[in-house]
Order: sequence, then C-alpha cells, then structure tokens
Amino acid sequence: MTTPGLDHRVRTLSTLDLLGVGELDALTAGRSFYVSRPWLKAVELQRAGHTAYLSYRDNDGVLRGVCPVYWGESSSGGYYDPYGRFLQRSGAEFNRENWSPTCVIGSRAAYNCEFLIDPTAAPNEQRDVLALLLDAAAAHAHEVGAASLSALYLNPRGAAQLREVLADDRAFYMAGANSVLDVRWSSMDDYRQGFSKDQSRNIRREMRIFAAQGYTLVGGRLSDWIDVAANLFAQLERRYGHDATAAAEAAELRALAACGDEHSHILAIRDGDEVIGIVLLFVWEGIVYVRSSGFNYPATRQAFEYFNLVIYETIRFAIEHGYRRIELGMATYHAKLARGARLEPLFGVSLSQTAGSPLSDDTFASWNQARCDAVRTEDPSLLEKAQMP
Repeated sequence: MTTPGLDHRVRTLSTLDLLGVGELDALTAGRSFYVSRPWLKAVELQRAGHTAYLSYRDNDGVLRGVCPVYWGESSSGGYYDPYGRFLQRSGAEFNRENWSPTCVIGSRAAYNCEFLIDPTAAPNEQRDVLALLLDAAAAHAHEVGAASLSALYLNPRGAAQLREVLADDRAFYMAGANSVLDVRWSSMDDYRQGFSKDQSRNIRREMRIFAAQGYTLVGGRLSDWIDVAANLFAQLERRYGHDATAAAEAAELRALAACGDEHSHILAIRDGDEVIGIVLLFVWEGIVYVRSSGFNYPATRQAFEYFNLVIYETIRFAIEHGYRRIELGMATYHAKLARGARLEPLFGVSLSQTAGSPLSDDTFASWNQARCDAVRTEDPSLLEKAQMP
C-alpha cells in the first residue's frame, strides 16, 4: 500500500517477495551480507507480522531504495533493544516511554547495517530517496505505537549515508565495534610471520597443541548441520547467562538454511563420533562473515579449540578460497585483535518522538565517549571495560 501523507512513490510492503529478485539485487550488490536478500528474508520468516519494507520507485517504476522496518516484541531485547542496551544501561536516566518500544530500521539481528539505496543514482538523489524512506519509517513507527526509531550497528558506509540526511550529529552514538581481518597472506605460515616473534611463537603453540589432540575437522552446508549447530550454539549462549534453547536456535537456523544455504559454510571439530565445536560462516561477495559459534566446553580438552576453529581455521578457509576479508563480529575483542584483527566502528542512531538526543544526557555522553575512545585506540581492554556496566 502507499504510505499515507507521503510521496506516492513510497510504498509499504509486507514481504520481500513483492520485490523482484533482480531489482533488489541491483541495490544489494557490493553491500553487507546483513542487508542481502537471503539474510533479510530469513529474518522475515522468523518474525512474520512484525516486519515491513518501505520501497521507493522513480517515475519510471524503477526501484531506487528499500528500507526494512522491524517493530514490536520481535525488535526488542538483547542487542536490538536500544533503550536497554545503549541508553538505560549506560547509567543515564531515561524515561522508558520516550524510547521503548521502538522500531528498528535497516537491518535486524546483524552487526553490519547500511541502507539499500541505488548506488548508481546521483548523490543528491540518493540523499532524497533515503530521506523519503526515513520519513515513511517515522510514520510507520507512529502507526504501530513505537516511541522511537533506531538504526543499529551501522557500518561506516551506513553511518555516512545517514549523516547525509540527519542534520544533527548528536543523534549518533557508538553502538559497538566489528572485528575485521584483512586476509593478506598466501598461507598460514605467511600469516604467522606477520607477527612479532613472541606473538608468532604463541600462535604456533596454540596450533600445535590443538593439532596434537587428534581432532578431525569437517565442514559442509548449514542445512546438514542444523540440529548439531543448534545444540552447541544454545550451550554457548547459556554459558554466558542468556536464555537459549536448542529448539529456538534450530528454528532460526532452519530459516537461514531455507534462504541462504548456498552462501553458508560450517566448520566443525569432531572428537571421535562427537562434534564438540562448530562455527557458522556465510560468504557473500568474497567476504567471510562469522555468524555464530558453539562449543561443548566440558568435552573440550582446553586445547585452544575456540581460537583454532573460529580464527585460525577460518583464516585457512579464506586463504584456500581466495577470500580477502573476514568479518569476525563483536565481542572477545582481546582475542581477535591479538590474532591480527582490527576494529571498525558500528554506530547507532535513536530518534524519539518525545525526547531529544541521548547525548544530551551528560552521563550517557561520557559513557559514549569512553566507547568511542576505546574503538579509536583499538585497546581491547579499554573496549571491553567500556561495555555494559
């Protein structure tokens, strides 16, 4: 349907299936996997009834922009609750009714968001399209009773897109950081030689101890590993205090397999007949995205299984297939930076219908500055200290 009160070329769609595959591909080319059709469709399947897509077509009917919108219970909690995750937990005093519930735009359940605007359009046209879509998103938020509109985990390109449209830089805060590995090596020996003597010795030791366990490394597509992966992912989530079940993990993985299995790759550690560790990767346009990992920690031998599977074997996989970039995601920054990763900032924006910028609160502004400093200096201890109180 057409969004009331807005440009007639902006429409609200209930499903991604109403957009042609080819025309959406023209907008997703060169962008993050987390705004690709496979990812967006998988999220839609998991959150039916709480997902919409704002689309813009020019006067010739050509699709020039798409903005996903998520709301209700499906867009709250955990990393995607801006009120709980970024505002209230900073120690600042915010009124819940100003910020929660919320609408999340751009991407959901991902760490690398940008906006699907036609890259072939002139810069001023791109800005105009995004501005229209944001106006439509604000109207949609009002319709569903959301007090605020948020874009979360914007990569530098996505943040630059939004800064072209939003006049106030004070709307932006540091939502987190993405750990990125630039794959410059032709072999694992080449990789190790890029470190200092002590670091290289430590990496070699971790690989040697792991190799001495006699584990078998196996792989395949996600569709063949759903039940095993779901069990191990849930174990890891519970280890860190999260409420997770294998059934819920399996439901998410089935949606991902249905939509993006051809882009998936599983790496797993088998000890005899038992799988004790697993990592789920997605490959999109030559970039490896590390999505999830899980381990049966009681069954491991404290042989650096995490470092070897999630980092070293993923690097080996990338080298063997000619992939030049690995997105390792958030958290465990100390381990990732010590093994060659660098940080890219991930920004957030939260706009309330009834309150000013979160950065107007001195406590939040100070906390946010500490996070900005941590990302800028790439100090993993400082960054992890600047996480939630």
